[in-house]
Amino acid sequence: MCYALNETVEICKKAERFAGAYYRATVAAAIGYRRYLVRYETRYSLKTDTDTVYLMEAVDPDEMRPLPPQFSYENRKLNDRVDAFIDGAWRVGRVTRFVDPNFYVRLDHDARRLEQHCPFYKVRLHLEWRNEQWFYCHDDGLQIQNQNQDGNPDPPQADQSQHKNQGGNPEHEQIQDRTDEMFRCAVGLPDYITGSLDELRDPSGSDGEEGKKQQPID
Repeated sequence: MCYALNETVEICKKAERFAGAYYRATVAAAIGYRRYLVRYETRYSLKTDTDTVYLMEAVDPDEMRPLPPQFSYENRKLNDRVDAFIDGAWRVGRVTRFVDPNFYVRLDHDARRLEQHCPFYKVRLHLEWRNEQWFYCHDDGLQIQNQNQDGNPDPPQADQSQHKNQGGNPEHEQIQDRTDEMFRCAVGLPDYITGSLDELRDPSGSDGEEGKKQQPID
């Protein structure tokens, strides 16, 4: 994947001391065809009371990724894989406790295995960037992260196959039932006459020219 000049990205270094940490940076220049020069937003080559110089370094493309999509903090659940913003980087861990609206997170690469108390706005769902697609991390594998019609990310959801097996959207079926009931009241149909609104309007159950043909009489 190619990155544009001044594009904001995240850097996850391969070195062990940077494992599980994503630093935000800006692309400052391309170095040949294989590397980029980036300027970090929270790492410094010099920081004093009077001067701040942001660290710049050359990185490989496989240590870079775009900014991940964002979700409402209300989507968080116990044991969710998340990133917590600690010491200038988004660090991978799991939600261990809730203190509404904040969280306790245990970082994956913290040898002390201590819980970190994090404000809700410093906790986000952890996503993996692979083959130029975002994936949400489940305990049983990765799930591709789609976007809705507005271009915004869809939050991770439970399997909806049960609704599909039941023949469609349950909410739509409730609306259809209410519509059928209103039709019955309007035309004064007794309860012993059954059938949906479409069936009562078109007993043949057919559309178009085929529905207009008369059935043969025995």
